Amino acid sequence: MALMEVNFFSKALMRPVTMNVILPVDKVFFGEETEEENKPFKTLYLLHGVMGNYTDWVTGTCIKRWAEEKNLAVVMPSGANMFYMDHPNANENYSEFIGKELVKITVLKNCLDDGRSIAEVLGERTHSEVVQVIGRKIVLYRPAKDETKRKIVLP
Repeated sequence: MALMEVNFFSKALMRPVTMNVILPVDKVFFGEETEEENKPFKTLYLLHGVMGNYTDWVTGTCIKRWAEEKNLAVVMPSGANMFYMDHPNANENYSEFIGKELVKITVLKNCLDDGRSIAEVLGERTHSEVVQVIGRKIVLYRPAKDETKRKIVLP
């Protein structure tokens, strides 16, 4: 298991952000490797509470052991005691940070899979069609459920 402290500049918050990340990467397997052991990690995002910080989950819980047992990557960002609420006048857009930027950084920037295989999985799981893949940029199309609202018709 790897415990990393990551620092990066958040465009959504316009400041450096620190987070802890747990990756269960150094498991030792005896015998043949199974399909379960070879799967990519699912990711769990844990937000700390008021008056806490990004280290609370690691120091106050058994999250490291649990992540290893469940084969989970765990991301624990710093919320700087701002209640994860947007404050646009102060350039603190937590909904953008948590909902988009953090996921993009932890999934797309660090994924070892190629863009095409990621696109195929995303397309399958979202019931969408892969339109185009250029590097890490993926374009998917999913028709509207209401046929009268569909503007694009695929052959």
